[in-house]
Amino acid sequence: MNNKFLKKAVEDITMPEDMKNRITNNIKKSKKDKGISFNRFKKQFIAAAVIVLCISSAIPVVAKNVDSIYEIMYLISPQIANNFQPVQKSDISNGIKMEVKSVYLHNNTAEIYITMQDLNGNRVDETIDLYDSYDIYTPFNSTAYCERVGYDEHTKTATFMISISQDNNKKIEGKKITFSVKRFLSQKSEYEKVEFPINLSEITVADKTQKVDITGGGGINYDEKVYDDEYEVLTPQIMENVSSIAGIDFTGIGFIKDKLHVQIGIKDIRNNDNHGFFYLIDNNGKQIECDANYYFDDNSKDESVDYIEYIFSITPQELKNCTLYGDFYTSGLVTEGDWKVTFPIENIEQ
Repeated sequence: MNNKFLKKAVEDITMPEDMKNRITNNIKKSKKDKGISFNRFKKQFIAAAVIVLCISSAIPVVAKNVDSIYEIMYLISPQIANNFQPVQKSDISNGIKMEVKSVYLHNNTAEIYITMQDLNGNRVDETIDLYDSYDIYTPFNSTAYCERVGYDEHTKTATFMISISQDNNKKIEGKKITFSVKRFLSQKSEYEKVEFPINLSEITVADKTQKVDITGGGGINYDEKVYDDEYEVLTPQIMENVSSIAGIDFTGIGFIKDKLHVQIGIKDIRNNDNHGFFYLIDNNGKQIECDANYYFDDNSKDESVDYIEYIFSITPQELKNCTLYGDFYTSGLVTEGDWKVTFPIENIEQ
């Protein structure tokens, strides 16, 4: 083995500041490059007022499961491995086993390895996403991050790292934590650089608009002030033969107040995490990102629909020389269950 290579992998896995920096950079990159907002997925935990951001991303170098991570740690740096205390408490629901493998407690932060394993089928895969359906209960106010760090295809086991930090930099001592999950997403698909067969030279001022209450948004020029007032958007109209992406409908395009608006509708977004973003490419190959995107919903029908509207600063003349593209992400499977594990955390002297 290449010891230098493994040492870097171990440092990436175990150092809390590195993990937080990766997560922060992912959030900034998503907001800047894709206009994806995390505002709409913010959670409030009743028991401890914890705010959690779940970033599902794979670390380039990662062991198959927690036991393999221990082997690498002991090979390169036994003192690091000794800091992680075995827990191995589990709960099985709907043929899926959730297990808390180990905990590393230092100062005001607890790092926890948790695995999800399918005992009966193929519902757990490399795209698994806990999405917005898990809760962390602590007896103290804290901030937490959940990051998928690996997947073992042979055992159908996904590994997550959860980092919990107590507020006000207070040291964590002699506490218990409960981690629970109600559902997860898997079999996710990516559709990148999808070209939309629309003649942009024919796009004019929108003939139908409406005022709505904005429920979220993002992007470089996103303005949270829209929460205070109604915002003018396109009136949704499903446009057939424009998009063939299951679960995502193309529902409008047109100019409002000299801004180009492009809109999609997503059914039951709270249970599938289907999402995406648009961009334009001109005749010179230059990519033009949207300024912002805004969410609003329509729960007046039997099936709730959430709409995302993307705003571009571009004139009709400039638009004639462009083509509309989009990148989209959908979830093919939702698995329900009731997993809950309560485990102690004990202070470890450095």
